[in-house]
Amino acid sequence: MKQLLQFTAKHDMLPEGAYILCAVSGGADSMCMLAMLDELTRKGTIRIAAAHFDHGLRGAESDRDAEFVRNYCASHDIAYYFGAGNVRDYAEKKKISIETAARELRYDFLQKTAEKVVADRIATAHTADDNAETVLLNLIRGSGLKGLCGIPPVRGNIIRPILWMNRKQVMDYLKEHGIPHIEDSSNSELIYTRNKLRHSVIPLLEQFNPRFLEAIFETSELIEEDETYLSSLADKVLWNAKREVYGLRISAGDLKKLPKPVAARVVMCASEELGAAITRSLVNGVMELAFSDSPSAKRNFAGGLTVLREYGDIIFTRLPLEIKTFAPVKLSLNETVEVPELGLTFTYVSGVPEEKINNSFNTFLFKKDSICGKIAVRPRKTGDRISFGGTRGTKTLKKLFIDEKIPLRLRESIPVFSDEKGVIAVPGFGMDIRCIPAPGDKLCSVTIDKLGEIL
Repeated sequence: MKQLLQFTAKHDMLPEGAYILCAVSGGADSMCMLAMLDELTRKGTIRIAAAHFDHGLRGAESDRDAEFVRNYCASHDIAYYFGAGNVRDYAEKKKISIETAARELRYDFLQKTAEKVVADRIATAHTADDNAETVLLNLIRGSGLKGLCGIPPVRGNIIRPILWMNRKQVMDYLKEHGIPHIEDSSNSELIYTRNKLRHSVIPLLEQFNPRFLEAIFETSELIEEDETYLSSLADKVLWNAKREVYGLRISAGDLKKLPKPVAARVVMCASEELGAAITRSLVNGVMELAFSDSPSAKRNFAGGLTVLREYGDIIFTRLPLEIKTFAPVKLSLNETVEVPELGLTFTYVSGVPEEKINNSFNTFLFKKDSICGKIAVRPRKTGDRISFGGTRGTKTLKKLFIDEKIPLRLRESIPVFSDEKGVIAVPGFGMDIRCIPAPGDKLCSVTIDKLGEIL
């Protein structure tokens, strides 16, 4: 109990008066945790309840387990909550493993029950053995530091108060205090990877180091400290990232300056924020974009994540950011034309609308005699040029947009005003010198309304 109190205090698991919902299967680990926490309730420091979930995998044995936990709780005046689910159907529907399906359904039940009974914490009976198995599994699969941290003592409202205990300590406690438990027959089946580690690999490793479980636990704690520090450096970069309607925007220059371990964590956290699966190929792919010379590179990753390089920025998004365009329209005098793809309207009149005369951003004044034929509003075309005169000279629209660092995906969405001779104006950039009116010239104007941001 002294070790339990030290461990739970270190991780702030059991605040005074907290209501703890204990996940109880009836096995040795969960019964040990339930009994130890129940001992604390008798001292008045916390309150507990038990929650048991039937995965529907073991028939009569599952019924036995539920009945065992129910009876124990009744005899010890512990509130009991029961839930059940069809793990096999759920796994087949979601195309996931039985183990993953069982975990998802179990935690969903625990969270909903905790919310229903207004519990402050959910306690699960993971032990040092479980932690070692997790570390070894992640090591076998290939993992960074995060995977080698093992099982976190606290994750949100989930606490693991006996994570420091090994199997021998658990069994000694049960025996000393006369606490009953039941054995899950599936725990001995070697078809499961965890069981192979538990029954074959870990005993072999303990021959080299009898303190293997304790050593792994201590090592994972040290790795957790390193991981927390490196992640905190990444968090500072993410704090300055721009959250936009389509996703996350991070400076490519900032990524390149960071030490590789920190940059990798920035990429992982940004991707995780958008719900994308974290893989090494994703991290490497994004860093390649950051160091790329291309201002318009793009990579698609698993789970619908797209990462783009737009000049000095890296954009993470799950939205389809294809190149957008719109259908060209011709403008007639004294009429308003809508371009729904842009969310804009264009009004062409002879002269200058009085209410628009001071709004040069939305209204373009042209020398009427310079306009050849009808004015069109259209996307840019290959070879389009505009002459600004003076030091700005003549530029192709392609060169203009590159110089102004307009992302490739937005260039076809920029409206271009043209007549039969060519480009007469580009909103946001200026007018062609041949159409700029001088004092005394007759005027015509095009007014843009409902001007909105184009994503």
